[in-house]
Amino acid sequence: MSRSSRADGRKFDDDRRPNGGKECKLTIYMQEEDEGNFLVVEVCDKLTNSDFESLAPEFQRLVQHRGKVRVLYELNHFHGWDAQALWDEIKFNFRNFADVERIAIVGDEKWEHCIEELWRPFTLAKVQYFHHIDAFKARQWLRESS
Repeated sequence: MSRSSRADGRKFDDDRRPNGGKECKLTIYMQEEDEGNFLVVEVCDKLTNSDFESLAPEFQRLVQHRGKVRVLYELNHFHGWDAQALWDEIKFNFRNFADVERIAIVGDEKWEHCIEELWRPFTLAKVQYFHHIDAFKARQWLRESS
């Protein structure tokens, strides 16, 4: 069962998902997959502080419900962070480094080293980057036992 929502509890139609339509209507979209065993975070365009504020409560809810989580970040037409969102990302990763078991990142080659270097120092999780063509492999990797 999948659950698609924002921190305010509103549900999203698939055509509003960053990867679900021809153009991005949302910057960030979250969905639980595998009965809540991992959280998919689709990101489009440039992350802002308000986008990041919607991720934190959803992540905390999942951690309280499941314990350690696995996260799949799908970066679609990603253009980075504004300054406040980048700082929020670093603080979030530092505060929650023990709550994440695995992080799979799917994106363009240009982000591979930048994002891995940003997350690795702030997490005990296994982190692996996949190119868009290997998105299925990212989901398989998340489902593997530790």
